[in-house]
Amino acid sequence: MGGILAFSGATLVSYILIVLNIPYLIIPILLLSLVFCRKTILRLFKGIKVTLNIQTLIVLIVFAIGIIGQLAIIAPSGSHNQSGDLIFWSAHGHDGTWHMALMEEIKKGFPFQNPIFAGTPLKNYHFFSDILPAMVSKYTTISNENLYFRIFPFFYSLFL
Repeated sequence: MGGILAFSGATLVSYILIVLNIPYLIIPILLLSLVFCRKTILRLFKGIKVTLNIQTLIVLIVFAIGIIGQLAIIAPSGSHNQSGDLIFWSAHGHDGTWHMALMEEIKKGFPFQNPIFAGTPLKNYHFFSDILPAMVSKYTTISNENLYFRIFPFFYSLFL
């Protein structure tokens, strides 16, 4: 639950800083929060006691199969074929391109624009899940495709 709370908190802080037009403070704030919470985080990981028995092994195998199964559906999308074309699997042809375009709009700042209709503000859409990947992409060299189709789905699956 702590990971989910931290993930949601980082997204909320990112959103507030974007609205206040000071998104460059996202990285320092997240780093400071890690510094201030390091004792709690270390205590949490030190307190984890895993006894390797058949029951633990079965749970870990089921856990791994679940994560791999969920990633097998989404991870191939957003990759390039040999001719350089961007490939999407399943429903990601529309949905994936929409979310990547929305991440680009979020990087530009608030108010967010609708990626489909130029000059139209984005209204009545649940963009909260795109904020943190957009900010990670903005301040790192990780591509939108890797964040949206591989990295963040791994964490979402892990939290699930």
